[in-house]
Amino acid sequence: MKKILSVFVCGVLMCGAAGAQSCKSDAKDKAAVVETMNAMFAAAAVDDFAKLNALVMPGFFAFDGGKRYESMDALMTAVKAEQDQGVKLVWKVTKPQVTVECDNAWIAYLNDGSVQMPGASAPKPQQWLESAVMKKQDGMWKLVFVHSTRVSMAPASK
Repeated sequence: MKKILSVFVCGVLMCGAAGAQSCKSDAKDKAAVVETMNAMFAAAAVDDFAKLNALVMPGFFAFDGGKRYESMDALMTAVKAEQDQGVKLVWKVTKPQVTVECDNAWIAYLNDGSVQMPGASAPKPQQWLESAVMKKQDGMWKLVFVHSTRVSMAPASK
């Protein structure tokens, strides 16, 4: 009985090891994840809905400004409404922390940008704490989920 139990345990362990996914990720994957975020911002800046939709997986959704957006089009419609009123938004990924596991990745970063309201003489610096989940499909990292929280900026001292 002891021998049968030992064989069974070894078999279970070997099957578990054989079933474990073996994949590689490297610095190129991490850089590509950051580039996907930069590509999203570049496309958003010029209202390129086709490019934006090419960067997302089916079922993509986002949390931004305390609201859930069910698609990239829904998110960008809200952004475009501000841009159409003359608001100029600048976004930049800084301090990215990227984790890649097989064909899944997540990134957390500081979006260090600015907002310029219509009639304002200069843009006002603005930061957002953001994160995203991505999946690699056909060699490209695509967005599954994005979250953004605006950082309260301290008033300038006089």
